[in-house]
Amino acid sequence: MHTVLDQRCCSDRLNLRRLSSRRRPGDGPPVHRGGETRSHSVKRACELLQVSRAAYHARRTGTPGPRAVRDAELTGQITAVHTRSRGTYGAPRVHAALRRDGAACGRRCVARLMRAAGLAGPHRRRRHLTTVPRPRGGHPP
Repeated sequence: MHTVLDQRCCSDRLNLRRLSSRRRPGDGPPVHRGGETRSHSVKRACELLQVSRAAYHARRTGTPGPRAVRDAELTGQITAVHTRSRGTYGAPRVHAALRRDGAACGRRCVARLMRAAGLAGPHRRRRHLTTVPRPRGGHPP
């Protein structure tokens, strides 16, 4: 009987040790080093994605890259030209206006940014027929 109590005490001590090393609610994410969790390694993830660790950490800072900064500037200029034209300019005319103003950008870049901003010029209307064709066909003499 004494041995059963000893075994129970030993198992209780092991359970206490396990419980003390477990995370408690409200502890936050299990992060222990530079964005690495216990189950995922940044080094391994970067190897799989074929990305340098420096690029991974630079991306995590949230600062936009040079292209995103340039796109934001151009989108502001494109929106200004589009509103100045009262919504009548499409990508080719907006591109021409930007070139006149001295902005160096491509027509396709302007078209991409206009699509992203939800800007579009007016579309040509469908041509309406003014005469009704003969029901039996044939051309008039």
